[in-house]
Amino acid sequence: MKKSYKWFTLIEMLIVIVIIGILAAALIPRLTGMQARARDAGRKADLNQLGTAITAYFTDFGSYPATGAQNVSDLSSSLSPYLSSIPTDPLGNRTFEGIGSDNSAAGDYRFTTVQRNGISHNAFVIMAATESYGASSNYVVTPSSWTIDTDTEFNSIKQCSAISNVGSFGSSNSCQTTSAADLRYIYKN
Repeated sequence: MKKSYKWFTLIEMLIVIVIIGILAAALIPRLTGMQARARDAGRKADLNQLGTAITAYFTDFGSYPATGAQNVSDLSSSLSPYLSSIPTDPLGNRTFEGIGSDNSAAGDYRFTTVQRNGISHNAFVIMAATESYGASSNYVVTPSSWTIDTDTEFNSIKQCSAISNVGSFGSSNSCQTTSAADLRYIYKN
């Protein structure tokens, strides 16, 4: 009796390799997008945590820990009783503009007090730059409104329920964007 060995042919092996390649090509971009969305969810959670700490500070002292635009890390001594550590951007090396005239420090979020009902320093805003479109972005930075400053009226800071990606900015719709770099997450108290 002869033993017969059954092996895969070269064509069968090539077909399997091609199928695996197609599946990998379809899966890798989705995984990359998921990572960006996960980091955006982390940014949103960070800002909610910071907002709670700043509100607690206001409850205890009757004012906010600072006035004017600055990096959130500059508030660390004021917020240390409310947070074990100041949250930072998940990527750690990103800068962005959107609050005040300066860019954020690398990996930091931005903070400013703003007017509410015409009263200065009566509300605050914290901002992070997002990486992806979707529910984690609630504000768009457009040429007509690049930054939020201390004298900005709280009620005029536009929150977007839907954001559309267009080739160029519309005339007055600040919920249109040309790239993900225009998107921000904002915590308003």
